[in-house]
Amino acid sequence: MIYTPAFNNDKTQCLSKMKNIDKSKKGSVDASIIPLLKLINSKKDYYTTSSCSGRIIVMSIPPDGKKLNTKWLFVSHDTIKFEEFKFNFPLQKELSKKSSIGESTYLRFEPFILHVAARDLDSALKLLKIAQAIGFKRCGIIAANHRIILELMGVDRIDAPIAKDKKLIVSEDYLRFIIEEANNKLNRNKERIDLFYEKIDSAL
Repeated sequence: MIYTPAFNNDKTQCLSKMKNIDKSKKGSVDASIIPLLKLINSKKDYYTTSSCSGRIIVMSIPPDGKKLNTKWLFVSHDTIKFEEFKFNFPLQKELSKKSSIGESTYLRFEPFILHVAARDLDSALKLLKIAQAIGFKRCGIIAANHRIILELMGVDRIDAPIAKDKKLIVSEDYLRFIIEEANNKLNRNKERIDLFYEKIDSAL
């Protein structure tokens, strides 16, 4: 219980900062995850520190692989229709404008991720057990700045190379298939988020 005395103050300060400052690339919280965040933050023993509901991304990565130099060409937190994607995001044109020789471009699906501060170890273990039971297998307890932090993450993922040196290296049929797979994973991801909400609402 050594974390308890400062917990309420830390929670108030963190949630206040999150209302005014969002350091993510998007600059705002994903709409589909807001109900879950509000539910967790309403519980006296928890508060959220960062989150992503899951997303489909097209990104170009430099040869050195440094995250700082990675370019985001496209991102969606919702399912996408191939024809709309093709029309609104002409991939080869975007590659010509924004990518560079030597860079590899990937279409990725990244799953739900959530960081939650817990008042004490018992509280952390309760939430961890719920998350693992519904399929968030990549979960654990970490310590950060003298706080107990839970990292909860989905397991579904896609990381498919689609272009190199500013040129597509896959067919339209393959790209259509990858987008369909990403949509399927995003839908399953959202189902788990909804189930997580239900379990937290009934168990905590």
